[in-house]
Amino acid sequence: MLDSDKDKILKELKKLVGQQISVMIISTLPKEGKLIFSEKDNNPEEKKEILRKYHIGEDLDCTVAGLVDFGVFVKLEDGLEGLVHISELRDGIVILQDSTMRCVLMISSVNFALKSEEEQNAIIYAYQDFINSLDFPIQLTVSSRKMDITPYLEEVKHLRDLQKNELLHLQMTEYINFVSELVKGSNIMTKTFFVTIPFSVSQDKKEGFFSRIGKGAKGAVGKGKMSDIEFEHNKTQVMHRVEQVAMGLRGIGLRVVPLKTQELLELFYNYFNPNTSRNQRLRNVDKLTIQETDKPL
Repeated sequence: MLDSDKDKILKELKKLVGQQISVMIISTLPKEGKLIFSEKDNNPEEKKEILRKYHIGEDLDCTVAGLVDFGVFVKLEDGLEGLVHISELRDGIVILQDSTMRCVLMISSVNFALKSEEEQNAIIYAYQDFINSLDFPIQLTVSSRKMDITPYLEEVKHLRDLQKNELLHLQMTEYINFVSELVKGSNIMTKTFFVTIPFSVSQDKKEGFFSRIGKGAKGAVGKGKMSDIEFEHNKTQVMHRVEQVAMGLRGIGLRVVPLKTQELLELFYNYFNPNTSRNQRLRNVDKLTIQETDKPL
């Protein structure tokens, strides 16, 4: 069911009232008074057999089953679904369920092979100095995707519709058709480079660099929703890290752009739903409206 089928979900859940079902307890959160269980996991051996096919770090094709404000539901196969959990996207910062924070930078590339030996050595030493200057882990990601020029063509179409000269209007239409057919007939790929910067309020400053990597910056698991004051304080800390990383990368000769909230939404949407995203564009977050209701979900 998609996230838009909340009424249907509630209707199906009401059918279970008064019935006895077998469930498995996944975890308990005493401080929050919550008990998390699953009816689908009441046969752990069968689930283990299915999960043996999957490995950590493996790239998988999955179908986005639903988009919700705390993450993305994905379907791997029949009977196996997962949740990519994001508690909140706020001011260009990803807040995970454990209250740890992530900022994502998009960076340019450099054609290393075309550089002279002296220039190559300068880049290598600059990058080495940059990595050694960090006292926190970062994640480097390379995304390879088929080039999508839909936003560009939409902008050209908008300019064409505003054009009053019939000849220019016709030429712009022919140009749009030509570029569209050119892209369809060619497998043009584009590579995008990202740097993810973590921040955890529970990280012990006395811990060593490798200790924090080993822990994976797990943060304060089970912590409640972050208050506005806490967020602003933590935002200042994570932005210090962002500026440090940005300055280091600019010193190598790279361009650095921090992703804003809308760009983060598009990044996650396109990454987890590559096929649908080509045909169904994500709306601008500033144009979305929220309707308040007392009706339970």
